[in-house]
Amino acid sequence: MVDILPLYSDYRGIWDPVRRSMKYFKLEEAGAFFNISLLNEHRSEADALLVRALLHSIAGEPY
Repeated sequence: MVDILPLYSDYRGIWDPVRRSMKYFKLEEAGAFFNISLLNEHRSEADALLVRALLHSIAGEPY
């Protein structure tokens, strides 16, 4: 299983000086950044679709 959020944090590139690492984002925040209209209902299917859409968006591809 792949955790998309560290990849997304690196993509955004916002440093968190308190944690001394890249800023952590929630899955909903990542989806909102790309204006992904999929609902995140915290169900496995909805989360999987959102993660897929995020991967495509980070790669510059349509989802």
